Amino acid sequence: MYCSNCGTELQPNQAVCAKCGTRVPFTRAQPAAAAAATVRPADVPYADFWVRLGAFVIDSILLTIIWILVPVVVRMAGLPMWLVLLPILVYFLYYALFESSNSQATLGKMALGIKVTDLQGERIGFGRALGRSMGHIISNFMFFVGYLVSAFTAKRATSLLETQLSLFLPPP
Repeated sequence: MYCSNCGTELQPNQAVCAKCGTRVPFTRAQPAAAAAATVRPADVPYADFWVRLGAFVIDSILLTIIWILVPVVVRMAGLPMWLVLLPILVYFLYYALFESSNSQATLGKMALGIKVTDLQGERIGFGRALGRSMGHIISNFMFFVGYLVSAFTAKRATSLLETQLSLFLPPP
């Protein structure tokens, strides 16, 4: 069996691709013990703070372009003014639809190889993705505190420290 994302050969009981971190779907041909195996949160790699920030910047640039262009097009085309509110709907749906899709990522996250999953490494549903989208809005109004917290959580603290140390230490 091969990873559907990167093509790496997988072992019969492997739940996550060691190369790219993609969850391996179990087939009926695999043993029942392998099908019962679950992905532990420790098996799911987390994106580094700086990579997340890069994806956020890419997504923000795309959404800002939409935020600016839609009102201009509405005014120039003489469409009803309530359509100026369309970017708000686009903002919520952008995150919710992309993160709950098969790609499991927004365009910025896809560009940097990040996938949004639940704690078991599975795709999140539309409802959870919409809730995350609302969380983005709340964090933005609170001066991006929600994003900054991710730099200091236990799951990311080691990676952040390694990133900072790598700036001063020579490669091994």
